[in-house]
Order: sequence, then C-alpha cells, then structure tokens
Amino acid sequence: MIKISVIIVSYKAKDLIVRCVSSILAQLTGLDAEVIVVDNNSQDGAMAYLQQVFPAVKTISSLENVGFGAACNIGFDISLGQRILFLNSDASLERKSIDILLENASANVNVGIYGPKIVDEHGHVTPSCFRFKRIFRDACTQFGFAWTGINKYSQLDLAQSAIVDWLSGCCMLVDRNAFVQVGGFDEKFFLYSEETDLSFRMMKLGWVSMYVPAAMCQHIGGGSTKFGNDIRHGYMMRSELYFFRKSFGKRSYYAAIIFRFFSGFLKLMPFALLNMVSCGKIDFLSYRFARSLADIKYSIFPIDDPRGVNIPPKPGSLLVGTNARCPSKSIALT
Repeated sequence: MIKISVIIVSYKAKDLIVRCVSSILAQLTGLDAEVIVVDNNSQDGAMAYLQQVFPAVKTISSLENVGFGAACNIGFDISLGQRILFLNSDASLERKSIDILLENASANVNVGIYGPKIVDEHGHVTPSCFRFKRIFRDACTQFGFAWTGINKYSQLDLAQSAIVDWLSGCCMLVDRNAFVQVGGFDEKFFLYSEETDLSFRMMKLGWVSMYVPAAMCQHIGGGSTKFGNDIRHGYMMRSELYFFRKSFGKRSYYAAIIFRFFSGFLKLMPFALLNMVSCGKIDFLSYRFARSLADIKYSIFPIDDPRGVNIPPKPGSLLVGTNARCPSKSIALT
C-alpha cells in the first residue's frame, strides 16, 4: 500500500494550487506517495496546467462545486495511501513536516488525526487546535468571552505534541482506517466545521487527535473561498448550527440560534455608533458591525446551501459512524 496520499481541494485558486503542489512534491522525494487534486468546478484552467507541469499528479474535475468535505471524499475514493493528508490549496508545508507527521503516526496506534503548527503568511502562529464547542462554551464565545481562551488551548499547553479535541482542517494527516470507520466527511457541511464533526465522530469511536508543533504549515486563509465576509459568515454559522443539531440535539441547536441572535443585537448599536464616529475608516469596527448584522440576519434567515442540501429534519439522524453523502457528485477523472 502507498504510504501517504495527499488530497488537495481547489476552487478558483490557480496560482495557489501550483504553489501548494510544488511544496508537497518537494517533500515526497523517496516516499511511496501520490498527490490527488480535486477541483470544485473552478473553470480557471488550473487542472490542465497541473497536468502539463506535474504529470504525475492525479487530477479530478467536479462538474459542480460540491463543497470541501465532499471533494475530499471524492479524492479519498481513488486514493491508495495508508495515511491521508488533506490540505487546503492556500496552504504549504515547511521542510520535513510530512516526515515528522508520518513519524508520529508510526509511533501511535489510536490517533486518527495529526495536525501541524499553523502560521500565516507573515510567520505568525495562528490558532489551529481547539476544544469542542459545547453549548456553554458557545454562549461564552457569542457574548464576548472568547478572549478567555475557553475554546482554545494555551500556548503553554501546545509547546510540545499533545492530544486535543479537534484540529484545523487546512492541514490534517488522517489514518485511513479511522476515516473509513466513521464514513469520511459528512457532506452536508458545505464549508466549515466538517473537521470538527469528523474529529467528534472519531472521538466517539475511540480515536483521538494529536497536535504536532514540530511540523509546520503556512496557511494564507480564505485563499480559495472567494466569498465576501457576509457570505462566509453565513456558511460558517450554518455549519456550526448543523454541528450542534447533529451532535447535541434540538435544545442545543435552538439555544445556539438564540445566542447568535441576541449577541448580534447587543453588539449592533455600540459597533454602529463607533463605526459612524470613525466614518468607517477603522476596518475592525466596520467588520464587527457587519458581523453583528450577519448574526441577526442569519439567525432568522439561514443562508441556503448552494447544492440544495437541507439540514436533517430530526436531530441525531446521522449516527456516529455514518456519513451523509450528497446525491449528486458528477466528476471527470482527468
């Protein structure tokens, strides 16, 4: 069996996907590995260019934007690796990082997911491992207590490899058996929270997630989303609410909606006044004002899934080891 399969999802990010693939291939020399790129109907010529420049890379072109998790599942379906590295197109791994992750994977038997330290394009460390956001933690976050770090691990906790609840989906090394056992990504998540759900379902079956700071990944962030902040927040909220409904039931789901509505309402006026006084010249105030409006709007009118996929009508309808696969998944293997 191939030692590692690298699966990269691309969406309208031609320059980024070329940079990403180049960084990966430089680290795979001497490894029994494969690289699979799944394109979510970008129509930007990226797949044709990759075939020309990197003929060994397998490319798959979806005939529609099926979402991140679904695209990862498509890549997994043709993969052969014992370990699967899911990587965003706007991410690139630092030297020896794949070797470090694989060494850790060889030394542990019950770890389903490994994640590296994440830095931005300026080299600043960004949060990449988190605690599961149960309803109390969600309330603290929505009402302005996120600064307490209630959902995150402290830098002291993360000075060395550690078991955590869940890891950033921009770069994850996943055990093949664990991924198969839980049924892959739940495709009802269009964007965001699919890695939280994957980790949660693995945890229910005895698998854990491990943060490995010796490995490092640079992540630009939002490089392949191509949505404005308002739309991005709508998709993020939709996925968070689906996670609550699926994982914790109806009461948590409706409580999370109420938290978002009232926190948005309470923050709206202060940020509106401050934004008006600053004449909209302070980006942070403009963003927080727009975010408060979005919290209210999407609490009342949830954003539609562009694929027409609805949240299950009954909480808990997806069992721990099951995966919701989209009915339409037209692809072309190129």
